[in-house]
Amino acid sequence: MIDHLLKHDWVFDDESCVNDSDNEEFSEKPDFKSVFDFESLPTDRKSEVKQRLNILKLIQDFGHGGVTREAYDFVVETKLYSVPSQTTVRGWWQRWVYSGFKVESLLPRYHLRGNRTSKVSPAVERMIADAIRSRYLTKKCHTVGVVYIKLLEMLEKENVGRSVEFQLQAPALSTLTRRIRALDPYVVAVARKGKAHADRLYKHVGMGVTSRFPLDVVQIDHTVLDVILTDENGTLLGRPTLTVAIDVYSRAVLGFHISFDAPGWKSVMRCLSMAIQPKDSIFKRYSSLRFGWPCHGIMLTVLLDNGPEFHGHAIEDAANGLSIELRYCPAKKPYYKGIVERYFGTANTKLVHRLPGTTFSNTKARGDYKSEKEACVTLPKLEEWFTRFVIEIYMPSLHMGILEAPLDRWGKGVKLTSIRLPDPSIPMAVLLGEIVFRSLTRRGIELYGLMFSSEELALDLRRRIAVLGKNNAKGKVKVKFDASDMGRVWVHAVPNEPPIYVPCIDQEASDGIPLWQVKAVRSRLLADAKIQQKGRRKSLVEGTAELQNDIQEYGETARRKKRTAKRLGRMKEGATIRAAADYSKLKPTNTLNDDNIFRENERVEATENITWEVGFLKGIKGAGE
Repeated sequence: MIDHLLKHDWVFDDESCVNDSDNEEFSEKPDFKSVFDFESLPTDRKSEVKQRLNILKLIQDFGHGGVTREAYDFVVETKLYSVPSQTTVRGWWQRWVYSGFKVESLLPRYHLRGNRTSKVSPAVERMIADAIRSRYLTKKCHTVGVVYIKLLEMLEKENVGRSVEFQLQAPALSTLTRRIRALDPYVVAVARKGKAHADRLYKHVGMGVTSRFPLDVVQIDHTVLDVILTDENGTLLGRPTLTVAIDVYSRAVLGFHISFDAPGWKSVMRCLSMAIQPKDSIFKRYSSLRFGWPCHGIMLTVLLDNGPEFHGHAIEDAANGLSIELRYCPAKKPYYKGIVERYFGTANTKLVHRLPGTTFSNTKARGDYKSEKEACVTLPKLEEWFTRFVIEIYMPSLHMGILEAPLDRWGKGVKLTSIRLPDPSIPMAVLLGEIVFRSLTRRGIELYGLMFSSEELALDLRRRIAVLGKNNAKGKVKVKFDASDMGRVWVHAVPNEPPIYVPCIDQEASDGIPLWQVKAVRSRLLADAKIQQKGRRKSLVEGTAELQNDIQEYGETARRKKRTAKRLGRMKEGATIRAAADYSKLKPTNTLNDDNIFRENERVEATENITWEVGFLKGIKGAGE
C-alpha cells in the first residue's frame, strides 16, 4: 500500500481541501479570547445561556447527582422554564461539569448544523489551485477577477475533450474568493509583496493563522477517518478517530493519535505526548523507514477547537505544567484552524480512501462499494501505515501552502529558535497522562480490572490517614497513567506531595499493553462469561430452587427438634422434683450395727433407683394427659 504510494511525486496544497461554507472576511484579524466575554454575546444568546444555567442550577440544588429522572421531573414541575428533553438537559449537564462549570460550555452550537461539505469536484479544485498559483500568488498582484477569468479559460480548455455528461461546471466567483481568503496570509504576503514586507506585517502575529518559527503555534484537532477497522478475528470495530498536531510554521506533523475513544482531552494528551517527545521509539518499531522525523518539542501556543470536550481542568493542568498557552478558535471561522483541517482532507484522499474498508467521503463517491464487507484493516496496521504516510510521503513532499516540503522548512526553521524539552526526571505520564480518580484501599488501586499496589503506596495510605484523618482519607485519590502502557500508574495519595510510582500486580497482563487492548480483553472475557452464564441459567435456576428447598426443610426440622428438646427438658425437671419429695418421706433406721448399716445402704440405693424410674414414668404420663 505505502510502497505503491511512494512511486508518485506528491504535491500538497492548502487550497485543495478548503471548506466551502465560510463567508467571513479574511481581512478580519484573529480575535482569540482566553477569557470568555459573556456580555459580548447577542441578547438572544445571553438569554438562552442564562436559561440553561438556571435549569442546571435547579438540578444541582436538587442534590441527587446529575440529571436523574427525579431531578428532571422536579425542574419540569416548577414550570419556571421551557425544559427540553431529559437527553438534551443531560448533554448540557455533561458539558457544564466537564468544563469545570464554565458558562461558555452552555453556548448554543448552531454552527454544527447543516451541510458544511464542499461539493466542488476534485478536478475543479485542482484548477482553482492552479489558477491561484499562476495569477494570484505573483508579484503582479492580480485581482480575484483576473484569477477567475484564468479559471474559466482553464475549464473551457479542459471541457473540449470531454463529452456532454462529463463537462466540468464552473464554480461561482464567491467560491474562488473563499479559497483565496483561506490561504495563509503570510505566504500570500511573501508571494505578492516579498519576505521583508511579510515579516514587517506579521512579525507580531504569532497566535493566529501565522507563525514566526517552529513550535510557535501548533494546531490540534480531530476527525473520524473514512475507514472501518476490524480486530484480528475480523469483527467490525467501526471508524476510528484521528487526532493530529500540526506545526503552523512548517506544516509538519508533530504527533498523532488514532483510537476508538470519543474526541476529547484524552486524545489531545496522547497526541501532545507524541508531539513533544523525540521519535526514537517509532524508528525502533518500524525499522524500514526511509526518512527521518526530527520534529518534536514543547510548543508555545496550542490552538484547539472550541468544543466543550477541549475545556476542562485536565488540559489546563497539563498546559500549566509545560508552560503552554491554550487558545480556542471561534465558531464558524474555519481559517483559524484551517491548516489542520486541510491536512485531514489530504490524509483521507491520499491514504485512507485507498484502504480496504474505506467509506469514502460521501455516498456518491462510495457508490456500490461494500465497506463493511471489504473491511480487514486492524488498528495497529492503520497506525503503521499512517506513520509511514507521514514520514515517507507527506513530510518530504512539496507543500504549496508554504512553497516547500514541511521537512525542509522545519530544518531551516529550527535554526531560528531553540527547542524546549520537558524535564527528563519527570515521567511524561505525570505531565500528560490520563487522569482518573479511584479509591485507595489496603489492597491498592483498581483500574480497568487491573490492581496496582506497592509497599510505598501502603506507606502513603498510612500517611494519608495521619494527615487527613480516617474518615477523610476514604475519599478518592488522583491517578495518572500512560494509556499506551498500563504496566504502571502514578498516584497522588498524600496532599501537597508529588505522585508515587505504583506498578501493576499482574505485569504479564499489563506491561506494554495499551488501554484499548486491556478494555478489549476485559470486554471479551465479560462477554464470554455472560454466554456461559446464559447456558447455565436453567441449571442455576434449578440448583437455586433445590438449595432453597433444602434450607427451608432443614430449618423446619431443626425447629421441631428444638421444641422436642425443650419439652423433654421440662419433663426431666418435673420428674426430679417429684422423686426428691418421695424420697424425703422414707424414714431411716436408728440401728448402728454393721448389718443394719449395710442393709440401710442397699435400701437407700434401691429406693433411689426405683424412685427415679417411677417418677420419670409418671412425669411422662402426666405430660401426655
